Amino acid sequence: MHKSLFTLFIILSAFTACDSTSTPCGDTIIDPGEQCDGDNLAYASCQSLGFPGGTLRCASDCTLDQSACEGVPENCGDGNINPGEQCDGSNFGVMTCALLGYESGDLACTPGCTYDVSACQGVLDTCGDSIVQMGENCDGSTGGATCESYGFVGGTLRCEDCKIATDACDSPPEGCGNGDIDSGEECDGDNLAGSSCSLLGLPDGTLACTAMCTLDTTGCRRHRQIVAAKQFSCILSREGRAWCWGDGAEGQTGNATFGANTIPTRVNMPTDVTFSEMSGTYRHICAMGENHNAYCWGSNAYQEASVGGVPEISVPTPPATFTGNLVETVAAGAEYSCALSMVGQVSCWGSNLSGKLGTGTTDDESAPRLISLNTFSRLGIGYNHTCGLDTSGAWCWGYGNLGQLGNGRYDSVLFPEAVAVPAGVVFTDIRPGVTSTCALDFTGRVWCWGDNTEGQLGCSETIPSSSAPILVDLPEGMVVVKLSVGRRHACVLNDEGSAWCWGLNESGQVGSGLAGNAFTPVPVTANSTRFVDLSCGFDHTCALDTLGDGYCWGSNEMGQLGNGTVMNAPTPVSITAPL
Repeated sequence: MHKSLFTLFIILSAFTACDSTSTPCGDTIIDPGEQCDGDNLAYASCQSLGFPGGTLRCASDCTLDQSACEGVPENCGDGNINPGEQCDGSNFGVMTCALLGYESGDLACTPGCTYDVSACQGVLDTCGDSIVQMGENCDGSTGGATCESYGFVGGTLRCEDCKIATDACDSPPEGCGNGDIDSGEECDGDNLAGSSCSLLGLPDGTLACTAMCTLDTTGCRRHRQIVAAKQFSCILSREGRAWCWGDGAEGQTGNATFGANTIPTRVNMPTDVTFSEMSGTYRHICAMGENHNAYCWGSNAYQEASVGGVPEISVPTPPATFTGNLVETVAAGAEYSCALSMVGQVSCWGSNLSGKLGTGTTDDESAPRLISLNTFSRLGIGYNHTCGLDTSGAWCWGYGNLGQLGNGRYDSVLFPEAVAVPAGVVFTDIRPGVTSTCALDFTGRVWCWGDNTEGQLGCSETIPSSSAPILVDLPEGMVVVKLSVGRRHACVLNDEGSAWCWGLNESGQVGSGLAGNAFTPVPVTANSTRFVDLSCGFDHTCALDTLGDGYCWGSNEMGQLGNGTVMNAPTPVSITAPL
């Protein structure tokens, strides 16, 4: 059983640690078996542990000391696990001592609605199962870690008895620290030999030099993609590691638990797998592995995440065996998923409400099924309708009773049907929402169609809907480079890094700081922040800046903004850094 909950252990728990490590407490590094170390609390706070306020400290034995935390969560004691609570009374969700990495015992709940493991006994001896669990910092492989990542200049990092061994790593070169780049050094102090993040092929940021005279790229852009879905969000690091936060009742946060997190928690990645991209719209999320395999987690009521009949999946799991060509892109919609192969074929599976799988029927599919002979270059997945682009134009299928298929009609279709693209216009991206669809053309303009009751079409015309594309009323000359559509709002990024949004704004999801729906695009209030990625969720929006730092705004009742609170934000707030 997967019990890789070390991240949960150090961030969200406030219980007594088991002495399972020989690494010294007090070195400011959180080693296996430690919840904290000195001033290093791993981004935990009284608030993230479920308290309204106060100051969290680290005790001398490297356990979290919550004695100075104030009060208890507002709804603690009602028997329900509310946002900010790990448990409530006798309600632990699915959590047990065993799932937290202990051999046996009875899990309890503190008066502050946090886990009490004082009656849990022993740590499981799981070394050798290839899963990094509590008390281990490796198992079999080093998990991608190297001597260099541990501060050495070379050599071979090994995993022995599920502990990282550095005895075969090389010492720093002689002369390191004199400011001159000598033989065996990449840099020395402030001397970087003219190198930079961009010259190394990394995004923007600040390059530095380690004490071992090797280049330190941690200041280069830390993340490459952010995804907002229904009441939860995820971020993908430049190394291909995923972190999620917000609603996790159906396993959406991917950390082998079923509860809400108001700050990012690390996804239990498959062994030796990194992700290249992620997609989420509703209550599950899918990721594309660098190995061209797909992985999904979260709600699985219609087998949209994985086969087998389990209603929720709490760790990344292959959805099914794909036949034919390798997968290029995988996308997660509302209770269904689709994948685009490297040769342009689309396969879909899960719920087939209104024919959104495009198979010609309304029968649900538990495994990927090829939907048409079109050779698609782009795939867009929404809630109850799907769209794609090929060399001949744009195509949509599924629920269309509000005109969101763009085919000039107001009905649902079971096969891909052509969108009525205006003459001379060529779409380069297409994004379905719930009741509308938007597309980006090759000149950087945006077109939308479908329902307009909350301003989803972004046009100055006060029309209830349109079954054909309408040009969005963006500022003259603006060139859009990124488009995202949520439940009933949409946002874009222009070539200067500015974000603009329109549509439903009842929770502040358009980011302008103003009340009321936006029937035409309004700028997101972000001061001088330049964004490079953007994603619209159900009722919130998230973005990455040039350094890869994350921001979110809008609805936050399940902690989906990732800033340690459950308060809505009408303008961008910083995500608590996951790395």
